[in-house]
Amino acid sequence: VASDHGVPSLSTSVNVQVQLVPSNLLNPTFGLPEYIITVSETDLSVPFVPQVVTRVEARESGTANNPAITYSITAGNAAGRFNITTESPTSSPGVIPQPQGVIVTTGPLDYENQTEYVLTVQASNNAQVGQPRVGNTQVRIIILDRNDNSPIFTRPSYNVTLPENS
Repeated sequence: VASDHGVPSLSTSVNVQVQLVPSNLLNPTFGLPEYIITVSETDLSVPFVPQVVTRVEARESGTANNPAITYSITAGNAAGRFNITTESPTSSPGVIPQPQGVIVTTGPLDYENQTEYVLTVQASNNAQVGQPRVGNTQVRIIILDRNDNSPIFTRPSYNVTLPENS
């Protein structure tokens, strides 16, 4: 309401709608500084099928709902063997679903070529005000060897002399 001091005093009013925008002061944080995952190497005798390796989740401190968090792999994926997508689980009554980063294979994993991958995963809050805030974690993926290679002799033939009484 605004009024003047004239005679007669006149006044007017207007409705003002205020929309609060969350501050963007905190970086998203992951539940663990490092995730350690073991997966079996891919069976190369069958056609490749992408597999979910793990899911990661970051939250912004002080915020109950993080619908705008997205995930990316920023290092450790030079061979392009992994991809990460942002997925929102289905909600249930009374539970706010948190976006998760789902890491999947994009190609075969062969123990004989590489036994471990260390990915840097980044969560970004996609801020509407100011610069997006980010948080990082490491995802260590240890490849388990399958018995998929026949033994190899190092020479084409071997000669051994044994005494008759041995």
